Amino acid sequence: MLSRKTLKTTLMAGAAIVTVVSAMPAYAADEVEKVVVTGSRIKQKGATSVSPVSTITNAEVKAQGTTSAETLLNNLPQVFAGQGAEVSNGSSGQATVDLRGLGPQRTLVLINGRRLQPGSIVNSGAPLTDLNQIPIAMIDRVEVLTGGASAVYGADAIGGVVNFIMRKNFEGVEVGVQYGIADHDNDDAKSRQLIKDRETTPPGEFIRPDTHVTDGRTVTVWGVMGANTADDKGNVALYAQYRNAQPILQSSRDFSACSVTTNVPLNPGDPFDGTRFCQGSNGTPARGRFLSFDTGEDAVFSASGTIVARQPTDAFNFAPQNYLQRPDDRYLLGAVGHYELAGDLELFGELSLADDHTLAQIATSGIFFGGGTVDGGVVTNCDNPFLNVGPVRNAFDALCGDAGLGTTGTATFLLGRRFVEAGPRIDDLRHTSYRGVIGLKGQIDDSWEYDIHAMRGVTTVQETYLNEVSIERAARALLATGASPATATCAPNVLAVDPLCVPLNIFQTGSISQAALNYVSATGHQQGETVTTNVVASLTGDLGFAMPWAESPIATALGAEYRQEQATLRTDREFETGDLYGIGGSIKSLTGHYDVAEAFGEVSVPVIEDAAFAKLFELVGGYRISDYDTAGITHTYKYGATWSPVDDVKFRGSFQHAVRAPNIVELFAPVAPGLWGGTDPCAGGSPAFTPLQCSHTGVSGAQYGFIPQ
Repeated sequence: MLSRKTLKTTLMAGAAIVTVVSAMPAYAADEVEKVVVTGSRIKQKGATSVSPVSTITNAEVKAQGTTSAETLLNNLPQVFAGQGAEVSNGSSGQATVDLRGLGPQRTLVLINGRRLQPGSIVNSGAPLTDLNQIPIAMIDRVEVLTGGASAVYGADAIGGVVNFIMRKNFEGVEVGVQYGIADHDNDDAKSRQLIKDRETTPPGEFIRPDTHVTDGRTVTVWGVMGANTADDKGNVALYAQYRNAQPILQSSRDFSACSVTTNVPLNPGDPFDGTRFCQGSNGTPARGRFLSFDTGEDAVFSASGTIVARQPTDAFNFAPQNYLQRPDDRYLLGAVGHYELAGDLELFGELSLADDHTLAQIATSGIFFGGGTVDGGVVTNCDNPFLNVGPVRNAFDALCGDAGLGTTGTATFLLGRRFVEAGPRIDDLRHTSYRGVIGLKGQIDDSWEYDIHAMRGVTTVQETYLNEVSIERAARALLATGASPATATCAPNVLAVDPLCVPLNIFQTGSISQAALNYVSATGHQQGETVTTNVVASLTGDLGFAMPWAESPIATALGAEYRQEQATLRTDREFETGDLYGIGGSIKSLTGHYDVAEAFGEVSVPVIEDAAFAKLFELVGGYRISDYDTAGITHTYKYGATWSPVDDVKFRGSFQHAVRAPNIVELFAPVAPGLWGGTDPCAGGSPAFTPLQCSHTGVSGAQYGFIPQ
C-alpha cells in the first residue's frame, strides 16, 4: 500500500510523469468482486465473457509512450487502421477505429460503458466517432470486444466495441510531459535508385531526400488533479491535456518521395516485365499537356511557346508535398465525479471539451486532364493572342491551324497543367467537441442494481480548402483577345459576365501572371455539426434461484434506451457546384435527424459448476428491439455458450444477429457526381466498343480512336 503524499517518477520513451498519489485500500486475497465486462451489462466474477475481450492497461499505455488513442489501438491485430494523423489525402481531420475491417461506422466507441458522440461528417461519408476526444492521461484501461455487441449496445456495434475506462477515485496531482521525434535514416537503396533514375526526367521533379532526417516533433503535456469530498462520499477529478505535432513530408523519406508503380503492357498481348519505376502524373505535367479533340495531337508546351511532342517522362511528381504526419494542435479539458447521496444512491457526471486543429496537405492543384466543362475538355478561341507565340510550330498551329479552324474558330482540347505557382492544396480542419453525462445508480436490494444516465454530445467542424482552381473561372480566363500577349484581356462576352476576369496564359511554361493566378484560384468552405442525445435506463440482478447443478443464480439485465442523432453540413458555392478542379465533384449541403427507441434484455444461465467434467458450463442470450422513425422496427439478438472442463481450458462460442439502420449521411445525403475509377470502352487507339456503339454516347467519327483513357 502506498502512503499519502508518496512521490513517484517514471521515465519512458521520452516521457516524464510526476504523480502525487494517495493511499488505496487493501483487499483480502480471497475476496472476489463481480464486475461488468464490455459486451454485457450483467456483472460477473472474473474478466471473461462469451465474446473475446482484449484489454490494454494503463501500464501498457505508458510503456508504449503513445500520445493518441488511434495509435494505441492500431497495435492490436483486430484493429484495421482508419483515419489518423498519417492520413493526408482525403483526411477528415479525425481519428477512427475499425474493428475487423468492417468499417468504422460499424464500430461503437464508449467511455465508461456510455456512448461517445460522433465527430463531423466532413470528408467522412458517415458520422464516425472521433478518438481525438479521448484524453490519454485519464485512461485506466481499454477493453476491445470484437465478437459483436449489438444486442447490448445497439446495431452500430456490429464490428465490435471499444470501451475506454477512465480513472476513478483519483486523489492527488499528476503532471506529465512527453516528447518524441522521428529520427530516420534514408538507407533504402532500391527506393533511392528508383528516384535517381528519374532525376533528369523531367529535371527537378524527382529528388532524393537527405540520408538522415530528424522531424515530426510531438509534444504532449497533461495534468490530472483529484480529491475526495470532506465526508469521503465522493470524488472529483479534473484533467487538461495539450498536444502539438509537427508535420512530416513524404519528400523527407526515400520510400515515399515518389509514388512507385509497376510497368504494365501498353497494348494487349505485350509482355509484362514487372519493371518498377517512380510514377508521376503524366496527365498534368507542370509545363502543361494538351490533346486536341480535332486532330488528336498529344503534346506539351515549352517556355518559348514551341510545341514539343509529349514523352512518357513528362510527368509531375505528386508525392513529395503530401504529409506522412499532419501538423496538429489539440486541447482537452474535462471533469469526472461522483457523490453518494445515500447508501444505495450515487450521483455521477462527466464533462469534456476537445478542440483539435489540423492541416492536411496534398499535391498542387491545377487543370486536370479530362476535367472541365465540355466533354471533359476546355475551350479557347483561335484568335487568343497567347496561342500564336513561338519561333516555330506553336499552340495556334497545333490547336487551330492543323484543324482548319482559322482565327475565327474555337478549339476544344484536353488540358492538364499543375499550377505549381500556387503551392500545395491545404485542407484546414478544426473540430470542437462538447460532451456531458449525468446519471444515478444504486441498489434496490442485495440482488438488483440500477443505472440511469443521460448523455449529450455536440461536435462542430470548420473546413477551409485552400489553393484550389476554379473550373468556371479557368474556363473564362482561357478565352482571351488582344493584339498581343501584353495587351490581352478576357473576351468581351466574358467581361460582360465577369468584369474581374484576367486572361490565363497556359500555352507557355512559366507565363502565368500573378493576377491570373489570383483570379483562377479558389477556396472552399464547409461547416458542420453533429448532435447526439442518449438516455439509458438499465436494471441488473439475479433471479434468486439457480439450476440444479450450479451454485450461481441465473442473472439478467433489462433496460430501455432513447437516442436522437442530428447532423448538419453547410457548403459554400464552390463545393456545392463542384467548381473546384481538385475535388473531383460537388459536395452538397445536408441536414437530417432520426430518433430510435429501444428495449433490451440479457440472461446468463450457469448450467453446471464445479463438476468433474465441467468446471463451468454457461448459456447466455440477449435481445434488443429498436424502433427507428426512419427505418422502422429491427430485431437484434445473440446466444452463446461457455464450457470449461477444467480451470485452464475454456471453449466458447456465440451467434449474433443485427441489422444496422442507415445513418444520417446514408439517409439524407443528396446524390452528386464524384471521381470514377472505371474504364472508358470508347477510349484508346483500339476502343472496345464499335464506332456505332460509341456514337450513342456522343463520340463523333473524328473523335473515335483518339480519346485517351
